[in-house]
Amino acid sequence: MKYAEVVDAFKFQVGGIGIRMEYLRCRGTTLRYLCDAFHLDRQTSALWVWDRENNRLGRSDDYGESWRFFESQALTGAPVSAIALSADEIICLLEDRKLVRFDPNNSLEYQLPADVFAWHGSWGGDVDDSGGLMFAEYQTDDAWPPVPISVWRLDKDGNVPYRVLSRIAGRQPPKGEIRHFHTCCYLSEHGLWLVSSGDIGIHNRVWISKDGKSDWVECRIAVKGELAELEGLEQLLRFTSLQEHCGQIIWLTDDDLDGLGPCFVEARLVGETLQLSPRRLFGANLLRNLVRVPGQGYLGISEAKKKSQGPEVYFIDLEGNIDGPVELPGVHGKSCPFTKSVGSRCFQNGVCFTPHLGKVVFSGRGGLIRWRLEGI
Repeated sequence: MKYAEVVDAFKFQVGGIGIRMEYLRCRGTTLRYLCDAFHLDRQTSALWVWDRENNRLGRSDDYGESWRFFESQALTGAPVSAIALSADEIICLLEDRKLVRFDPNNSLEYQLPADVFAWHGSWGGDVDDSGGLMFAEYQTDDAWPPVPISVWRLDKDGNVPYRVLSRIAGRQPPKGEIRHFHTCCYLSEHGLWLVSSGDIGIHNRVWISKDGKSDWVECRIAVKGELAELEGLEQLLRFTSLQEHCGQIIWLTDDDLDGLGPCFVEARLVGETLQLSPRRLFGANLLRNLVRVPGQGYLGISEAKKKSQGPEVYFIDLEGNIDGPVELPGVHGKSCPFTKSVGSRCFQNGVCFTPHLGKVVFSGRGGLIRWRLEGI
């Protein structure tokens, strides 16, 4: 059925590619983006949302044109975070700290400790080739007591999630070993899990593991290029999204290196060392989402916290050439996380999605943004 409608749109160009941003809303309720199954190796698609007013899951198989909705007794609270296990199955972390594996015909429930934090954004949890699920906690307690937080794993046929990596979280050094975990991603080209943390100084760290269970190794860093002599280079490890590209791991920093500006980082893993080649980006805002554009490159999307005119967008082509920033309009002129590191990891058939948080680009609050590539 027709449920969400395009109520506004905005067009721009970056990297020679036209992009149309479409603001999707629906009458009487708010659709909140959860996850999607947009991947290079899948021909089918599924976009999953939470219908907040009606307490149900929604799924679209045609990029938001039509929807099916599902209710379940297992959904005892609103989903905080979600991961698509396939086009037909997702796993949600609910407000009451219950993991629910859901498909239209069945649901399984896994209880977590009450003090477990959700993962951050759409790169904070993932699934490996064995079907094992992992996610990394993102500490959000305003009191910031030093507490252990963990990376959790649920094996494909497992009944109980278990911890595989733990660190003490504190607000900033010297308290704690990290502030919170940022990413927890399976690198299929490398056959490795990668987990990163932040936010300040030595709290910015990266670990890798082959089995995603017990063989975790913390990576050293070696920095090449014009930024190699700067102090505080641990800040290059502060990122909330990443991609694999031609044997490298690439990301955009959620940090401005003490006023220098955010960076595009190409990282090559040599043993237990990440060889970083950073390049400055000349926007004001920190970067949140790095979205693959198959056969073309990558779209970088910032938050909207440093400039009143709104977020900034970059395009990095397959050769590493950078175009941008293109400044998008800001409606209310206030600080806003915009996507909060949530959204599609990859365009599929020229479409990807992010949430619309705050009055940025469009004047409404809530809903979805559908990003369409034009002229490809």
